[in-house]
Amino acid sequence: MSSIVLILATLLSLSTFAQTNYLAVVGGGGEPKGNTTIFDQSLKNVGNFIKSSDKWIPRIAFNGGHPLTEQIINDMTPPHIYSPKKPFTKDEFEDLISRYKTKIENGDIGPSDKILLLIDTHGAKKSDKENTHLISTNDGFVSLDGLQDLIDTAEAHNVKLGIVDASCHSGNTLNLKSEKTCVISATSPFNYGFTSWSDTFSKNLKIGKNLEQIFLESYGEKSEPSFPMISTDAGKEIQREFQYIMSRYLVYKEKDKDTDYFTEEITRGLNPLLCDMTTVIDSGPLEELLKLEQIIKKNINPSTSFHGLISKIEKYQAFQLAIKKDLLANGAEKLKKTNKEMCSDDYCQTWTELEILTMDIDAELSRIKKINVASETDKKWYSSYQKNLEKAKIHKGQLIASQSKYSKIANYYKKNNDLVTKTNQMSMGISNELQSVYNSIYKEKSRKQTGPNPCKEFVL
Repeated sequence: MSSIVLILATLLSLSTFAQTNYLAVVGGGGEPKGNTTIFDQSLKNVGNFIKSSDKWIPRIAFNGGHPLTEQIINDMTPPHIYSPKKPFTKDEFEDLISRYKTKIENGDIGPSDKILLLIDTHGAKKSDKENTHLISTNDGFVSLDGLQDLIDTAEAHNVKLGIVDASCHSGNTLNLKSEKTCVISATSPFNYGFTSWSDTFSKNLKIGKNLEQIFLESYGEKSEPSFPMISTDAGKEIQREFQYIMSRYLVYKEKDKDTDYFTEEITRGLNPLLCDMTTVIDSGPLEELLKLEQIIKKNINPSTSFHGLISKIEKYQAFQLAIKKDLLANGAEKLKKTNKEMCSDDYCQTWTELEILTMDIDAELSRIKKINVASETDKKWYSSYQKNLEKAKIHKGQLIASQSKYSKIANYYKKNNDLVTKTNQMSMGISNELQSVYNSIYKEKSRKQTGPNPCKEFVL
């Protein structure tokens, strides 16, 4: 009889502590027609991670309609593992959150279990309507605000939850209120994310590593001008002190592409920049640099040099001030302060006249005509957006006709490839110097951290 009791107790103990890990991979929204997406390498890396262990139950919702990408998705899981694979739509994303939440509430996902959500898609800046931000789906956009319910439910039931947002402006996702959940972003709320970061992060997914470790490894290997963020106490402190200063020096503009820095921004109803033109007009570089030096000296390990970072920022500032001088001479200050609202079919976009002058409107019109949208709401939005762009084009012509100096602003960026190239190079140099500074400061702050660390505790 005692042996039976012992066996039952052992079985009960094993069932109590048996751990199930859930991995949700979502994204690929907003990609144009073609065989592939820009997210394919990251998908391959996640597939390699899934195949390396049978400890994770995957669920995949990724943009359909790209044959080679779909083949990667089909190959991501071994034949013996069933994994739902669906297009990444708004409904599918909300259903995914709802299903995990219900499983937690029903006890199907318990205190010893983990959920890891990997988001790899296009993203927008935060609007006044969201706490986080919108990300692109196969049929439009979806807000990440809905993740708050999943976080609250997981934390109430002691389920470990990790959220990795690799989209542009993903730092907004750290606005989610969380005490026990690890949230990681590819960049700040103000900057672009890059597929090279998600490729690196996904490559570093290995059994036995924790999310904080993977984040720091990926930060050290990154090759793009971005500002990755993490929801640890050390990460939050650095973000509070650095992100607002550093984000302006990580502006990036891709040369010779149909979709450039501002036309990409405008599609999401945001405020575009031309090589950081509007930021340059407002900047107080000397005061800002002194403040940055003070923050670094206060936090960094004395053995770590940060003079390379300061030197590169000084050069960037000097270059930007030369742009500022030229722009102000041609009336940019007045144009920046004058807003124009364009409305069609109940939808409006508001741009400053500086933005209208510097937009490549023809390229943007050409781009949006290639976009396929499924829902009637999104079709109506894109239709009105196209009409508003046409109105902006007319107004641009009127501005140029009114004063000859405005044509200099309109052609400033197109006729100055050197400006674009140098801005890119400087941003990359600053970003590279920031890596060692960030890691040194992070280690110093982590040593003083005494509270829980959900990212370190989330072990793959």
